[in-house]
Amino acid sequence: MPIRSLRQTLAELHDQLEAASSIDGDDRDALKQAMRDIAHSLDKNASPSATTAEARATSSEGGALDRLESLVEDFEADHPLLSKQLAALAASLRNIGF
Repeated sequence: MPIRSLRQTLAELHDQLEAASSIDGDDRDALKQAMRDIAHSLDKNASPSATTAEARATSSEGGALDRLESLVEDFEADHPLLSKQLAALAASLRNIGF
């Protein structure tokens, strides 16, 4: 998935998160933080000077992805659609070497 598509997916998930009133505050905050960290990493690694090696995840970026994957599990029962979309995003990020 191209980085532009990943950014679009992050934006769509952000909108859905804002509209989902049944997500508790702690989970909402954790998901927002993970999505911000991932968006920041995508921005940093999409610069014209970024090399393939630089585009690979650092431990903090990998931590954001790990947090995202953990939240997928937390949301499965109460928010299956959101969970499915988060899982697809996490898989796409893993596929590009995050």
